[in-house]
Amino acid sequence: VTFRLRERSELPLGDDSEFFLRVVASAFLRRRKMVRNNLRPTYSPENVVQALQEAGLPEDTRAQDMSVADFVALCRGLRAQRAGPGELPETLEEAEGHGGGD
Repeated sequence: VTFRLRERSELPLGDDSEFFLRVVASAFLRRRKMVRNNLRPTYSPENVVQALQEAGLPEDTRAQDMSVADFVALCRGLRAQRAGPGELPETLEEAEGHGGGD
């Protein structure tokens, strides 16, 4: 196995890698849920649907069906929008405490 270290600026989101990781983690917080619901309350479902559409993904996309490139495109779409209250949650408990649970 070989691997190559890259400069942060060479990564798909450059200095936004922390944002990328938070979006991915939030998308997987609740099993078998659609991405548009898992990113609440930071982004409204409508805003997530818009970002998914801009990324060429259906609005009922689930995290487990997304590739790294899909997440990069989603993050770019979300970055273009204003976030709602607070930051993306890091844990399920944090998400449920902010009204993101079902």
